[in-house]
Order: sequence, then C-alpha cells, then structure tokens
Amino acid sequence: MASKVSRAHQFISSTSTVATAWALVYFNVLSVPPEAKAAIDIFPLWAIVAFGSYMLFKLGWDVFSFNDRKDAYDELVGEIQEAKADLRAKGCSI
Repeated sequence: MASKVSRAHQFISSTSTVATAWALVYFNVLSVPPEAKAAIDIFPLWAIVAFGSYMLFKLGWDVFSFNDRKDAYDELVGEIQEAKADLRAKGCSI
C-alpha cells in the first residue's frame, strides 16, 4: 500500500534538498565553475522572488475564481444574514 505524503512534507523535503545542495556549492564543499558561482550567489533572492510571484498568481486566481464556488457563497450569505439578525435582536441598527 502506498503511503500518502502531504504537500507540506513534499515541500519541506524538496526545499531542504535544494538548500543543502546550495549550501554545499556556496561554501565551496563542491566546486563549480566561476560562471556558475555567480548564479549560485543570487539563488536565494531568485527563489524568494519566484515564490512571491507564485503566491501572487495563486491569490489572484483564487480571487478570480471565487464566484465559481456557489456553495461557499451561499454559506457566507447565510452567515451574514444570521449575524445581522443577531445584531438586530440585540438592539444594534444596521
């Protein structure tokens, strides 16, 4: 039976593998040509920019496709109506 690996576990293992490889090259444990060393030096910055770009895209896509989730929309509208009724019952004008 195949074991289920969570996305967090996959991310952590992939990130630690890449970070270990980067550290080995950055601290000259593994030798690379000088041209590659220049790319290795800026890799953390590149990784942060790439991750930020991905997260902005994901956020934008989720906002764009929010209306496609009719059940979540109906649940949210119901909760808003319930909250309004509760506040009116307590004497708060809305």
